[in-house]
Amino acid sequence: KINKGGQLSMKESGEKDKNECHGGDSRFMAMTLKRGRKKKALEYLLKKEESTVKAMVDLKKKYA
Repeated sequence: KINKGGQLSMKESGEKDKNECHGGDSRFMAMTLKRGRKKKALEYLLKKEESTVKAMVDLKKKYA
């Protein structure tokens, strides 16, 4: 399952979280980092698998 952000979704169960409904993890991270909520962003990163984390780190660099 791939969301609009081009990232593989980590939810295999088919349940949709609130972020996926709005363009997925990458957009969530961009919004979070733009708002300066770095602690929350980092906690979110820690929950993700490594392949997704790499994509998020790229976003962090872009919006830092």
